[in-house]
Amino acid sequence: MSHQDRPVEWAVIGIGRAGRVRLRCLSEHAGADSAIQCSRRDPEHPTFDAVLEDEAIRGIFICRESSSHPDDVRRALNAGKHVLVEYPLAFTQSEGRDLYELARKNQCVLHVGFLGLLSGWASAVKTMLSHEQPNSAVYRFQAGFGAVPQADVRHARLGTMTLSRIQQLIVWFGQLHVETCTASQNDNGVVVDITFRSARGQVITLSESRLLNQKRTRALALYNSDDESIDVPDWYGDPGVFSMDTACFMDRCFGRVSKGNWINEEAVLHGLGLAEGISKTLSSIDE
Repeated sequence: MSHQDRPVEWAVIGIGRAGRVRLRCLSEHAGADSAIQCSRRDPEHPTFDAVLEDEAIRGIFICRESSSHPDDVRRALNAGKHVLVEYPLAFTQSEGRDLYELARKNQCVLHVGFLGLLSGWASAVKTMLSHEQPNSAVYRFQAGFGAVPQADVRHARLGTMTLSRIQQLIVWFGQLHVETCTASQNDNGVVVDITFRSARGQVITLSESRLLNQKRTRALALYNSDDESIDVPDWYGDPGVFSMDTACFMDRCFGRVSKGNWINEEAVLHGLGLAEGISKTLSSIDE
């Protein structure tokens, strides 16, 4: 039996929502004949160390808290495993670059999950922008102020908090340069405003609001050179993105041509560099 004909075994690290959904997606796809889940908090699950030592495990999905992502990815790659990691890959551009170099050295796939970029809405906007180049754009995102954004504020990582939206803007507008960034914080949460300029000279504003009990929503506004509004599709959710991304990663592990999309190394590292710079600029935010 050839290597590509044998069943691939996968391990999902983390038993939160993302880990549970990834495990369910694995059961939907051919080749995922056996998958296990591991957690530091549940002794009934195998440990991460045991998964790394298991030669039958080919690919690892890292779905636990982001603070451990860089070390988890490094350990998995050093064990010769293909890796899918939910964003962020790392907290600095240099650390991210080192991980990609390690993946190449060990001939492993390193796949970063940015699920919002796979939605039908994001694709529709990208298609529209391939035909219409606006003079400026405003991207507004709001959501609750839960454990993850609270940790980003606590660790002075506001750039990381906005990374998914930054990555989306890179996919839509290409390379970006940060012109200004500000943040305001109170007991209810934090609001971050960032102004970018694209290589085409477009002015792009990202406004991210993370407040307690706030409903998650987003909106993109585009304007032409006369400051007239350009019609943009309304945002809508896409429940199939986990399955699409899981299938894409598996295709890459098998060396198959994937029908899915993923964020390439150059774009991921550019996003990490922007987020790192924003975090440093905003690290003086009042506690």
